[in-house]
Amino acid sequence: MSEYQLHLKWALLLLGTLLTWQVIERFAGWHGSYIDYHYKFSFINLIIFVVIYYLAFVDILKHKEQSISDKYVIRINGIVLTLIVCLLTPVGLWLLYNFISPNLMSEEIAYKITTENIKPAAAAQLINSKVLLAKIPFIAGASGISLTVVFSKILTYRSAQV
Repeated sequence: MSEYQLHLKWALLLLGTLLTWQVIERFAGWHGSYIDYHYKFSFINLIIFVVIYYLAFVDILKHKEQSISDKYVIRINGIVLTLIVCLLTPVGLWLLYNFISPNLMSEEIAYKITTENIKPAAAAQLINSKVLLAKIPFIAGASGISLTVVFSKILTYRSAQV
């Protein structure tokens, strides 16, 4: 288990960063009357997430004292980090929708109804806890694996240049 403590630390840091961003959004009004900003500025959170994910990669590989030029080692560590993040995602969603912003789901439904001209029943089917619990961990996993592949190429290329 101690082998994965560093992965867990970084996964918790990533989750904490995402939840902190949600708190900032809530107090900025992006989960209420200014919900359109929630959709417009989500990329800022994505940039922060990618930077922290990269720092996690570098730190994990540094502590493992293994060659950064080994794509296999990089990808395995990235997949482990991604799996831990995916397992923690439902906890983050529960915290978001129950404590940080309990009205966010209803605000998102109302926003979809007004901006996309869809019926309330269709919007409620699109945005509900079951759908989000199925969809968001999958998106986190796909994003994590994609970042793992990109970072393994960047790090192996960088180590080959040195």
